[in-house]
Amino acid sequence: MAGRSIGWPVGFWLAVCAGLALIVAHQLTTSFPLAPTVTAAPSSASALELAERPPPPRSPDADAVDEIAARPLFSESRRPYEPPAIPTEAASEPSRPSLPLELAGIFLTETDQAALIMVSGEAPEWLRPGELIDGWRIEAIEQKQVRLRKGARDQVLHLREDTAVVRPAGRSTARQAHRERSEESVDEEDEPQD
Repeated sequence: MAGRSIGWPVGFWLAVCAGLALIVAHQLTTSFPLAPTVTAAPSSASALELAERPPPPRSPDADAVDEIAARPLFSESRRPYEPPAIPTEAASEPSRPSLPLELAGIFLTETDQAALIMVSGEAPEWLRPGELIDGWRIEAIEQKQVRLRKGARDQVLHLREDTAVVRPAGRSTARQAHRERSEESVDEEDEPQD
């Protein structure tokens, strides 16, 4: 096996590839420019400089900012809160002095409860039963109100109507639905099988 010859089909294709390589090399070196030729004169100003600049943003008037800030973000009407009008019969009765406190929110779960209470002019605080605010001790936190005590005086703070969210009747939370399903499956397991 001194000399082995290549078959004619392999030789043919090697010759075709070599010829194509020579044509491509010739085209690249002689007639085909690697960089495009620029025929237009470059502009003296860039496209960004030619574009018209928009006017600077205008800040709103102080009155507009105050009105925007006065509109509650999470209220459907976006109107400032106005306490309900006191009926004329109730206005004639002697009333307790109003507190400088406002109940802005209530958080109730099976294991925890808290009330978001605001002293007028201050930031609201989340408080739990037994804690003090402005000398008042939180006695109980309920669905729509908080009962407070200061010495021998008792007072009830009602949740503002614009912040109250009531769950529709017959609708349960996901946790309650899960618990009910779990109880049903336990009841089915406890039933005697025939």
